[in-house]
Amino acid sequence: MKKGQLNVNDYPSEMFDVLLSIEVIEHINYPHSELENFNAILRKGGLLYITTPNFNSLSRRILKFKWNIIEYPEHLCYFTAATLNQVLREHGFSKNKLITTGISSSRFRQGRSDKQWEFGQDVDNAIAESVEKKQYLQLLKGAINSVLNFSKSGDTIKAWYFKSK
Repeated sequence: MKKGQLNVNDYPSEMFDVLLSIEVIEHINYPHSELENFNAILRKGGLLYITTPNFNSLSRRILKFKWNIIEYPEHLCYFTAATLNQVLREHGFSKNKLITTGISSSRFRQGRSDKQWEFGQDVDNAIAESVEKKQYLQLLKGAINSVLNFSKSGDTIKAWYFKSK
């Protein structure tokens, strides 16, 4: 495993069948360059899976400037389902599936200190564990995620794209 900036010279052209970019693209100064690199090392027909926060999320629209994802210099780029789709298409990828899911209770907590954020994460994890134990809560979660995906307002964008050129 390598850490740091992706250097396409470290890999043969079209070396990979699958690339994962999980909560990374929003941290990059030049996402267009990164997507060019992905295209160079992914074989034609290969799968690119990307997740990133959704700038059109319900939580962002409710919280406005208090949304804890707007945090420079941690997050440098922001995407909606439409803008992520557009930039991926511009770089030779075709959509297989794109969804928006989830809403984080911790985002609605006031303040942005690390301690409060960690506590918020613990609350979210406790809720997730409770949901997994009860079938009716799993059904409720599925219904909520269906609405969030239909309205493209979930907290996270999950995108599966194939390299088309």
